[in-house]
Amino acid sequence: MFSHFRVQKPGLSGTLLTTALLVVVLVFSLIVFAVVAAAGAVAWGYLWWKTRAARKQMRERTVERAAAGQTASGGQIIEGEAVRVEAPAIPANDRRP
Repeated sequence: MFSHFRVQKPGLSGTLLTTALLVVVLVFSLIVFAVVAAAGAVAWGYLWWKTRAARKQMRERTVERAAAGQTASGGQIIEGEAVRVEAPAIPANDRRP
């Protein structure tokens, strides 16, 4: 059916070109990965540094509350389930004064 299409084997130059292209793509991907990893590490370090005061304040408050015998909720525990029931709308002509 497709006998008129002939596939030629790549020559030496085609093989070398393909290999070189694969090496360039691999090196490029490694460089991109390294840049993204470095940017992520810098961003994480920046956020960690900028939030150090807030973390210190949270630790101090936790210690103060524990020493005073308080819990995070102020000692009030609420458990249960809530169900919202909507009242039916009253038509305007049925309203009583």
